[in-house]
Amino acid sequence: MKYNWLLSVALIFSFFSGSLYGHTLVISDIDDTIKNSFVLDKMEMVENTFKSDVPFKGMAELYNILKAKNPTTEFVYLSNALDFISETSHRTLLLKGHFPEGRLILRKSLTDKKHKLRVITKLILDEKPDKVILIGDNGESDVSIYDQVKKLFSDLNIIVAIHTVYNSGGSNNKGAALFVDQVPFVTAIDLSQEFLNLDLISLEHFQIFAAFYVNHLQNEKASIHGSFVLPLWVRCSDFVLKSTTVSNASEIHPLLSDYYSFLVSRCSY
Repeated sequence: MKYNWLLSVALIFSFFSGSLYGHTLVISDIDDTIKNSFVLDKMEMVENTFKSDVPFKGMAELYNILKAKNPTTEFVYLSNALDFISETSHRTLLLKGHFPEGRLILRKSLTDKKHKLRVITKLILDEKPDKVILIGDNGESDVSIYDQVKKLFSDLNIIVAIHTVYNSGGSNNKGAALFVDQVPFVTAIDLSQEFLNLDLISLEHFQIFAAFYVNHLQNEKASIHGSFVLPLWVRCSDFVLKSTTVSNASEIHPLLSDYYSFLVSRCSY
C-alpha cells in the first residue's frame, strides 16, 4: 500500500493538540477488520490468507490518529488465525501498512475455541487499563466475544466498534447482528466520526482525515480484491438500517453529509 505522506505530515503538525488521560488499551482484530479477507467466502478467504498488501484503506491512518491523541495508547492485534499459517502475512501487513506498533497475538491451535476471550481477559487483568477499545467485525465471533468481555468487566470503560461488512439476514455469507451498545462502522470514515463523538480523536485530525478519504472514496474504482476503502463484496444494509447516525441527520458532521448519502445508495444492495 502506498502510504499517503501528505496526510501523515498534516497529522504530525496537529500531534500536540492534546492527549487523553489514563491508559487506553486498543485490541484490534485483523481479518475483515483491518484486512480485506472476505472470511465468510471460503474460496476468497483461502486466496487472501497469504496476502499482506490488502488493508482496508484509512484504518492504519485512523489508528495512528488515535495514538496521536493519546501517545500512551497501547495496541494489541489479536486474531483467531493460526500462527504457523498467518504470522508472516499478518506481521507484514501491519508493518507495510504503517499500523501503530503493537503486539501480534495469533492462535496456536484450531481446538482453542476460547483464544480471544482468554487473551483479552488476561490483557485487561495484567494491564489494568482505564479504557479499552475493542475493534472487530461481524463475520465470525467478535460480536459475541466482545459482549462477553463487557459483561465480565462491567465497571470498566469499554468501547466496542464492529466493522459491519456482512448483513445479518439471508442465507449466504450471513453476519452476526450487533448488540445495542456496539458501534457499527462500514469504513474508516464513519468510524472516524464515531471516534470524534467519543472524544477519542481531535476535531483537527478528523477534518484532515475525513476530507482526504471522502474524496478518495468518491474516486475509488473498487473491486473484490485489493486494498480499498470499501471493497465491492461488502454488504452493509444492516448499517444503514440500524446506525443512529444515518437515521438522524443532525448527528452527521457536515463534512460527511455527501458520504452518508453515498453509503445509503451503496448499501442498498
